[in-house]
Amino acid sequence: MLKFDDLGATIDSVWRKANYDEDLFPDLATSALIDSGLLRSVTREDIENWFLSGARIPRQKMRAFGQPPLNLFLSHNFKIEALYWFNSTTDIHQHSFSGAFGVLAGSSVHSKYVFEFRNRIFSRMALGDLAFVSSELLAPGDVRAIVAGQQFIHSLFHLEHPSISIVVRTLNEQDRTPQFSYLKPGIAIDPAYHPDPQITRLHLLEALAKTGAEPFFKGAQSALRSSDFWMAFKVLSVCPEPFRRLEEWQEMVREARRHHGPRVDQLLASLRETSRMQTIMRARQAVRDRDQRFFMALLLNVPNRRTIYELVSRQFPGDDPATLVLRWIDELSEIMPGGMSLAPTSYDNLAGLLRSEAASQQTEPACSAPLDSAVARPPFEILSDSSVLQPLFR
Repeated sequence: MLKFDDLGATIDSVWRKANYDEDLFPDLATSALIDSGLLRSVTREDIENWFLSGARIPRQKMRAFGQPPLNLFLSHNFKIEALYWFNSTTDIHQHSFSGAFGVLAGSSVHSKYVFEFRNRIFSRMALGDLAFVSSELLAPGDVRAIVAGQQFIHSLFHLEHPSISIVVRTLNEQDRTPQFSYLKPGIAIDPAYHPDPQITRLHLLEALAKTGAEPFFKGAQSALRSSDFWMAFKVLSVCPEPFRRLEEWQEMVREARRHHGPRVDQLLASLRETSRMQTIMRARQAVRDRDQRFFMALLLNVPNRRTIYELVSRQFPGDDPATLVLRWIDELSEIMPGGMSLAPTSYDNLAGLLRSEAASQQTEPACSAPLDSAVARPPFEILSDSSVLQPLFR
């Protein structure tokens, strides 16, 4: 474990000569982590034995990022840490620090995005367009740079439990805050913003939801009448999914629009995407087959069919990605909700679409009619009603 001290000393020596310029740190940390060979020579067991043996370890501090986060080396302006991950996914986020991360154990779907700010709400929230850039599969030994701020917006979906990342990073860079998280299709929000009494009011609404729909909606309407835009979003967000099928939910939305206008539609689009992701995550918990879980991870994180096929081909070289995807849909049809269980004719239509260029020429599915209206509707619209499968039709 002294290798981490050696890595830290090497980085400090080089960075000091550059006057500790944070802009230079990503390239420096990336090169140093690769050259050290630590991701190949140190094992998960080495770290765990060191930490649990009673040996001297650096000062620790528990944080929400990592499950747990372990400090391996600590300097006055940077650190090296091991982050354990048992939850599959991280939010789409940027960083208020610079550096590099490498995969020690497990593998991940790594996705990158850009965000175009269009409507500043206040310093902790903005509306805009979140655009997908790329996805890749990361395996042990892979290293990627971390650039502070909006130049590097990404997410990681960890395929194995645990996955372990080694991170070399500066401490917080004050000019790169807040550290926004991003919600599809286009909300930037500071997850560290917890103003009171608003947060306490939200906790009270969550408690009212447990007592029934009537007290929740009564309280939510009161909160919306005196809400700013941030609070309106949070009030809409805490409404339980089953309650959103009631007429009172539509009245909540109307109340929000009365105060905040058409911008509320962007909040609703974000809630729909969050609901789609939660549907897949809940279903994934019941799936044990490694290949099926991989496919569900792609539906969660990759927004279009072409990139899904590219990642399937990398994971299963030599196999036809369309054939694999169709097989997984068939295997999962009894588990996954949202229209995955298809009649034979619909399945044949899906097979034809996924093996042709037709699906990639379509835009975002907008139709919501049931499958029994198949006579009047083209196959693409019927099949694309499944929110779970939407990325395959983009």
